[in-house]
Amino acid sequence: MLSATTQLEIYTEILPESPDEEKELKRCRPGERLALCCLSDAKTSEGAVGVKRLSGETIGCLEKGICEKISPMLGEGEVGAIVLLTTGGGFFSKQPRHCYIKITA
Repeated sequence: MLSATTQLEIYTEILPESPDEEKELKRCRPGERLALCCLSDAKTSEGAVGVKRLSGETIGCLEKGICEKISPMLGEGEVGAIVLLTTGGGFFSKQPRHCYIKITA
C-alpha cells in the first residue's frame, strides 16, 4: 500500500534460480504481497535480498543494484513488494518463468 510518505518505487523482474523457486513462482498471483529479506548464506553475496511469499517460500533474489538501494531500508520494516505479473512457464512453453514486482519504501 502506498502512503503519503512513500519515497521510493522500483519496478523489477524476479528470475527463479532453482526448480523449487520456479515451482513457488508459479503459484504467485497479481496483487499478492511479498516479503523482502536479507540473505546471508554461502551461495549469496553480502547484501543480497531475497524475495519470499508471505507463506515463507523463496521465489528469487533481487538484482545487485536494487539490493544496494533496498538492503539498508529492510531493518526499518518500511519496504513492501507486490506481484504485478507472472509470465512464461507452462506445459508447452520453453520460456523461463518470470515475475514482475513493484517495491515501495
